[in-house]
Amino acid sequence: MWWTILLRGIFFLRKLSIILLVLVLLSGTIPALAQNEYHLAGYEGNSVNRDWNSSPFFERWGTLFDLSFSFSQYGEYTDWEKEIQAYLNGATLPDALFKAELNIENTLALLEKGLIVDLKPFIETDMPNLKALLNENPEWEKDITLPSGVIAALPALTKMQLNNGIWVNTKWLDNIKMEMPTDKESFENMLRAFKTGDPNKNGKRDEIPLTFLGTWDLKFLAHAYGLIANDYNIYVDEGGQVRYLTEAENFRDFVQWLRDLYTEGLIDGNGFTNTDAARQVTDEKAVVPYGMLMGTTPVNLLPAADISVYMLMEPLEFEGQKVYRDLIGQVGRGTFAVTSACENPGVLLKAIDYLYSLDGAMLATAGLEGTEYTRGEDGRWQFIIGEESDPLALVRAATIADGGNLPGYSSEEMLLSFGDESTRENTQRFKTLNEYARLPYPLVSLNSETQKAADALQETLGSLFEARLGRFILSQTELDDENWNAFLDELKANDLQAFLAIWQKALDER
Repeated sequence: MWWTILLRGIFFLRKLSIILLVLVLLSGTIPALAQNEYHLAGYEGNSVNRDWNSSPFFERWGTLFDLSFSFSQYGEYTDWEKEIQAYLNGATLPDALFKAELNIENTLALLEKGLIVDLKPFIETDMPNLKALLNENPEWEKDITLPSGVIAALPALTKMQLNNGIWVNTKWLDNIKMEMPTDKESFENMLRAFKTGDPNKNGKRDEIPLTFLGTWDLKFLAHAYGLIANDYNIYVDEGGQVRYLTEAENFRDFVQWLRDLYTEGLIDGNGFTNTDAARQVTDEKAVVPYGMLMGTTPVNLLPAADISVYMLMEPLEFEGQKVYRDLIGQVGRGTFAVTSACENPGVLLKAIDYLYSLDGAMLATAGLEGTEYTRGEDGRWQFIIGEESDPLALVRAATIADGGNLPGYSSEEMLLSFGDESTRENTQRFKTLNEYARLPYPLVSLNSETQKAADALQETLGSLFEARLGRFILSQTELDDENWNAFLDELKANDLQAFLAIWQKALDER
């Protein structure tokens, strides 16, 4: 079960859209501070239930660098956004924005008003760990550098990022005497065997071969046709041109394949109307109905006893190649910024740089050796818990890595040296998946005006795309030349070319 903790707590996971509980954990005026005291303001989701004032992490981290901290902590993102707007309107600044979740629009606005400072010079002089990582990975530096050459905020970095994967019930595979699928054909054969072979051994045909949530999940299956695209449905072709997913030569074949799978009952009949809550299995004694799940982890859907039998599937091969969409990339931008109110940025940034080291990642993720975790002679580490302890609560109380993006580096060495075998296996599977994964379109920085224009076009184009795709798959619209061409014409009529031009220009100027 320990890999469930890692999947929830030690990756710097970003959510594209999360509805959080409404609560401001800590607010108020900012006190005057001594030379080595810093006031940090930032965001951490309420569900973590961690108070920075009493967190052992900050005391331990501060002790290492002779620093102390005070906080303005926000547990509801909308409240944090209001606080950022207050800074823009003249409110008293903290020394730094920690777990800041700054989008490009806010970053540029704060920078243009002189409220946050350029961190690039400090990386050179005070942050050897981060500097080394950026030197080893030049794309990372490009991702966090604005077109002006300024680095306004520090990143969360990892080569072990979570992805929206396909989790296969290996117990069912054993029962039907099949191996993990390797291509589209063996994938189809597995789905059919799950549907008809009674893999849950209850004597009923009640199995759901593949469950998913809407067209967003299903688009990850496009890799079976060698296709990947981001949430804007765009990708960059081999010639450096930005394309819409409908322009791909075999995209229509992919849609027909999904339609056939749905018609044959091989994918969840409720996949377009379900929610995670609706498909969640909470009864420990219930027969799990799913042969495959799509998502970053099955943790939230299955009883703990059933989680370990689900293993991440490698990408399916297409024409001798494997490719998969990288969901979030290796770089999480906007996690930490220093404000113009900070009198000693270099001192604070030396402490932040520690989080880009293995020791710093362990402190942020696992706590203190000998107190929260122990390391064996083989170098593998395990949490120290009692039989009645709640593992996730223990991790959250003593660490800081989950609940929002943390500046730092989540290293492969740390994740792959965890003591639990099932954790290491699934971590290795994520590593393998990520070796095939790539971003369909790189990270870019649009200015505020251009971002608003792109978002306005996406609201129309994205809704149209999802709706039409769903109707084709569900056989509500015939997938013939007339309807397909009408779909393409409708996209063009809603300024698809202007939309692509925005992203092409940003790519060319990157």
